[in-house]
Amino acid sequence: MTKFPISHSAKSQKLDEDLLYIRFNVSNVYQAALLERRARKLYERNRWIPTRASQVQEILDIVREVRTQISAIVKPSTIADGEVHMKYHDILREGTRKLNLIHTRSESRIKSDTLEEENAIRLDQEANDEAVRKQTSLPATHAPSKVNVYKPDAPENDRIFTLTEHFSSYGEVEWHLHEGGFVLEPDLWRQLDVQHGFSEHGRIWDIPLCDQPIDSELLCAVSRKCRKFPYTLALAHRAGGEEVPVPLDVIPFYDMQTEDKLCCKPFCGSLRKHLQVRWPNQSVITAKSLKAPHIPSVLEAVFHASRFPPSTNSLYFLWKPIGAASTVP
Repeated sequence: MTKFPISHSAKSQKLDEDLLYIRFNVSNVYQAALLERRARKLYERNRWIPTRASQVQEILDIVREVRTQISAIVKPSTIADGEVHMKYHDILREGTRKLNLIHTRSESRIKSDTLEEENAIRLDQEANDEAVRKQTSLPATHAPSKVNVYKPDAPENDRIFTLTEHFSSYGEVEWHLHEGGFVLEPDLWRQLDVQHGFSEHGRIWDIPLCDQPIDSELLCAVSRKCRKFPYTLALAHRAGGEEVPVPLDVIPFYDMQTEDKLCCKPFCGSLRKHLQVRWPNQSVITAKSLKAPHIPSVLEAVFHASRFPPSTNSLYFLWKPIGAASTVP
């Protein structure tokens, strides 16, 4: 039987708009991203089946309810606020809970989903605590006069974009990039002053709060439109050359049971082989975990989310073109 989408255009646009609003108006970026992944996955699973029109509408209603509740919250004048953070936390958690009830899940899936939700809550709490700490301990920062945005999903000759306007927050930059068609559904990353130590000038990246003032001269805008799975941000350092952020789609460990959910076919099995599949003309010299820097090499580690968590800057690797001499002893 042929399956037809259920009024896909209008419903999909409504879902996109609501999820975009949620993402740009909450500081709980990990919970918001989790809610978005669950909603989109459920929507795509049900929209092609005419008998599931009620489930599709329920998904849209849940997301709209989350948006409505978030829009009713008056934002504080400070960058981070514990009370507002907890309000967002409760709204997003309840929305995710309702989405979970729409479909039947196995015990193992419930367990893995719960772990994913707890991890998102923990990461958001850590980010909020750190933002509060910085607010109270550091002097006010001044916005840089020039901000460059690196677009890893764009053609090679169009990857640097310079912001010519003044923006008061990272959320405004994300909105500008999306609405202007520069990067569709962007995740914005900023380069920190913290060096990771694996290269002479290499620095760590993170996802800033949406309402945080811009405090970095170099940003990275990753398009969620170009992703097949959640992704981890890697730092790809060409031997003797530049180091750039690269998004690597990484599937959750519990999804590695079925062939249609593998990152590579046949399954790569290790980071080394995964990078060989993606960049066949490049040779990876070494790879380091930014989450466990004491490990000598992670090239042979299985490439999945338990080693390289999504929405984090988890990996550094040094590479050279195949046939080029290595500069590393």
